[in-house]
Amino acid sequence: MAIIGTGLYLFLGTINVLSISAEIKTSWLRIGQVETPPVQLLSLVFFILFAILNFETLIDIYLDYKETKQDKLK
Repeated sequence: MAIIGTGLYLFLGTINVLSISAEIKTSWLRIGQVETPPVQLLSLVFFILFAILNFETLIDIYLDYKETKQDKLK
């Protein structure tokens, strides 16, 4: 639950719902002609780092959830 909570906190910080630092600095990212909503780059970097470091654990959590859901249907 702590890993999911941390990921949720970092995601909410990325989309400007929460602030991780005292200074709130928002930026926009442009990919081709598509522009993203405003994001906090510090939170985005932390979120990407979190996802990379916990990738296997997040996959295991998802697979356990999927297995539990299938067991309930039987």
